[in-house]
Amino acid sequence: PKGRLVNICSGEIHSDKELQGQYADEFNAFRYLKKNSPATRADKSFLTFGLGKHTCPGRHFAVNEIKLTLHYLLLKYDIKKASIEKIKPKIYGALKFPSDEGLIFEKRELK
Repeated sequence: PKGRLVNICSGEIHSDKELQGQYADEFNAFRYLKKNSPATRADKSFLTFGLGKHTCPGRHFAVNEIKLTLHYLLLKYDIKKASIEKIKPKIYGALKFPSDEGLIFEKRELK
Protein backbone atom coordinates (compact mmCIF):
# COMPACT_ATOMS: atom_id res chain seq x y z
CA PRO A 1 0.00 0.00 0.00
CA LYS A 2 1.01 3.61 -0.57
CA GLY A 3 3.26 4.99 2.16
CA ARG A 4 4.31 1.54 3.41
CA LEU A 5 7.97 1.20 4.37
CA VAL A 6 9.71 -1.87 2.94
CA ASN A 7 13.08 -3.11 4.22
CA ILE A 8 15.32 -5.78 2.77
CA CYS A 9 17.37 -7.81 5.21
CA SER A 10 20.60 -7.70 3.22
CA GLY A 11 22.48 -9.47 6.00
CA GLU A 12 20.46 -12.61 5.30
CA ILE A 13 21.16 -12.34 1.57
CA HIS A 14 24.87 -11.74 2.16
CA SER A 15 25.10 -14.86 4.36
CA ASP A 16 22.93 -17.16 2.21
CA LYS A 17 25.01 -20.20 1.21
CA GLU A 18 23.08 -20.65 -2.05
CA LEU A 19 24.04 -17.14 -3.16
CA GLN A 20 27.41 -16.69 -1.45
CA GLY A 21 28.87 -20.19 -1.43
CA GLN A 22 29.85 -22.74 1.18
CA TYR A 23 31.65 -20.28 3.48
CA ALA A 24 28.96 -17.58 3.50
CA ASP A 25 28.97 -17.30 7.29
CA GLU A 26 32.73 -16.62 7.49
CA PHE A 27 34.35 -13.23 6.98
CA ASN A 28 36.13 -12.97 3.65
CA ALA A 29 37.24 -9.47 2.69
CA PHE A 30 37.65 -10.55 -0.94
CA ARG A 31 34.30 -12.31 -1.33
CA TYR A 32 32.77 -9.69 -3.60
CA LEU A 33 35.92 -8.78 -5.49
CA LYS A 34 35.90 -10.19 -8.95
CA LYS A 35 38.48 -9.50 -11.62
CA ASN A 36 37.65 -6.27 -13.46
CA SER A 37 34.47 -5.75 -11.43
CA PRO A 38 33.93 -2.29 -9.90
CA ALA A 39 33.02 -1.83 -6.23
CA THR A 40 29.92 -0.01 -7.45
CA ARG A 41 28.38 -2.96 -9.28
CA ALA A 42 24.78 -3.81 -8.56
CA ASP A 43 23.53 -7.39 -8.69
CA LYS A 44 21.15 -9.66 -6.79
CA SER A 45 23.83 -11.12 -4.52
CA PHE A 46 25.11 -7.74 -3.28
CA LEU A 47 22.31 -5.28 -2.56
CA THR A 48 24.25 -2.54 -0.81
CA PHE A 49 23.56 -0.05 -3.61
CA GLY A 50 20.14 -1.36 -4.61
CA LEU A 51 19.23 -2.95 -7.91
CA GLY A 52 17.74 -2.11 -11.28
CA LYS A 53 16.05 1.27 -11.64
CA HIS A 54 16.51 1.80 -7.89
CA THR A 55 20.31 1.49 -7.97
CA CYS A 56 21.86 4.33 -5.97
CA PRO A 57 23.00 7.11 -8.32
CA GLY A 58 25.55 8.30 -5.72
CA ARG A 59 27.28 4.94 -5.36
CA HIS A 60 30.41 6.05 -7.27
CA PHE A 61 30.80 9.10 -5.02
CA ALA A 62 30.15 6.99 -1.91
CA VAL A 63 32.77 4.38 -2.83
CA ASN A 64 35.36 7.08 -3.50
CA GLU A 65 34.62 8.74 -0.14
CA ILE A 66 35.00 5.38 1.61
CA LYS A 67 38.32 4.74 -0.15
CA LEU A 68 39.69 8.17 0.76
CA THR A 69 38.60 7.88 4.39
CA LEU A 70 40.05 4.37 4.81
CA HIS A 71 43.27 5.40 3.08
CA TYR A 72 43.70 8.31 5.49
CA LEU A 73 42.85 6.30 8.62
CA LEU A 74 45.11 3.37 7.71
CA LEU A 75 48.05 5.65 6.90
CA LYS A 76 47.75 7.87 9.96
CA TYR A 77 46.62 5.49 12.72
CA ASP A 78 47.23 2.08 14.26
CA ILE A 79 43.76 0.71 15.02
CA LYS A 80 43.18 -1.86 17.77
CA LYS A 81 40.18 -3.39 19.49
CA ALA A 82 39.62 -2.12 23.02
CA SER A 83 38.97 -5.68 24.20
CA ILE A 84 40.08 -9.14 23.10
CA GLU A 85 36.64 -10.49 24.03
CA LYS A 86 34.34 -11.24 21.07
CA ILE A 87 31.08 -9.32 21.41
CA LYS A 88 27.98 -10.29 19.42
CA PRO A 89 26.08 -7.65 17.41
CA LYS A 90 22.70 -6.44 18.64
CA ILE A 91 19.74 -7.70 16.60
CA TYR A 92 16.35 -5.96 16.60
CA GLY A 93 13.94 -7.74 14.26
CA ALA A 94 15.37 -7.46 10.74
CA LEU A 95 18.02 -4.93 11.81
CA LYS A 96 21.50 -5.84 13.02
CA PHE A 97 23.70 -3.26 14.74
CA PRO A 98 27.39 -3.58 15.52
CA SER A 99 28.32 -4.10 19.15
CA ASP A 100 29.32 -1.19 21.36
CA GLU A 101 32.82 -2.59 21.43
CA GLY A 102 35.35 0.22 21.32
CA LEU A 103 38.30 0.81 19.06
CA ILE A 104 41.57 2.49 19.95
CA PHE A 105 43.15 4.80 17.38
CA GLU A 106 46.82 5.55 18.03
CA LYS A 107 48.45 8.16 15.83
CA ARG A 108 51.35 6.67 13.90
CA GLU A 109 54.85 8.05 14.11
CA LEU A 110 55.66 8.69 10.46
CA LYS A 111 59.34 8.65 9.61
